[in-house]
Amino acid sequence: VSLVGQIQGEVCSHHPEPGYRDIGVAAHRNPRVMVRFGTPLVSPAVTTRIGVDVGGSGVKAGVVDVEAGELVSDRLRVHTPEPSTPYAVAAAVKDLVDQLDAPGRLGLGFPSVIRQGWVATANNIDKSWIGVNALELFETTIGREIIMINDADAAGLAEVRYGAAKGVNGKV
Repeated sequence: VSLVGQIQGEVCSHHPEPGYRDIGVAAHRNPRVMVRFGTPLVSPAVTTRIGVDVGGSGVKAGVVDVEAGELVSDRLRVHTPEPSTPYAVAAAVKDLVDQLDAPGRLGLGFPSVIRQGWVATANNIDKSWIGVNALELFETTIGREIIMINDADAAGLAEVRYGAAKGVNGKV
C-alpha cells in the first residue's frame, strides 16, 4: 500500500471515529500511526506550531510554519538524557518547548513504533519506554495536546506534503 494512497483517502478500518487515516506500512494489519484528516491541524489564522524530534543522541525543537513546511525559529537542541528514561526525556522536551512561542498543540516525532500513543519498541532510547503511554506522559508533562508519530513516519509524511513527493503518485 502506498503512503501517498493512504494519505489521499483510504479509510482506517480499525479506528472507531470517522476521519482517521493510517499512514503506517501495512497499517490495517499492524497499526503504527493514525493521523486525523478532515480536521485541520491548525485553524486558518494559526500557521505555526512547535515541532519536536526526540532522537537517540539529541532532542530538537523549533517553531514550524505548517503551511509552508519551514522552520521559522531557531532550532533548539539538547543532548538526549542518559539514561533516556521516560521522565528524563519528557522533562528535556518540556524545557525546550518552554523556550518557544507558538500556540496550541505540538507535533512530536519519536524513535519508536508508536501504537495509539503507546511505545512498542526501544532501539535508540532506554528500554524502560516499552509499554509506556508516551502520548499521555508528554501531554501531562508539557501541558499541551500533542500529535505524536514515529520519527521516520514523520519524515515520510513531510516529504509527501512539502518535499519531492508532493503531488506525486507512486509507491514509497
